[in-house]
Amino acid sequence: MPPSTPSSATSTAPSTPSSWASAAQSASDALSSILLDIEAVSRLVGNISEAVGHQAEASAQITAELNALLELH
Repeated sequence: MPPSTPSSATSTAPSTPSSWASAAQSASDALSSILLDIEAVSRLVGNISEAVGHQAEASAQITAELNALLELH
């Protein structure tokens, strides 16, 4: 006699090959969407890092110029 399965497990599982294919396609689409979101976040973080780098360079340049002005006085 096969082991019994909870009714909730059998009611949500696809029952035909086409249902399995549809579920697999849905999962694949969801994963693709997640990967696209991860790529977008990665690009955003890269842009933020680049902007912070530029800001640090500008701050260093301003500091150097201020120090040069202070030395003149």
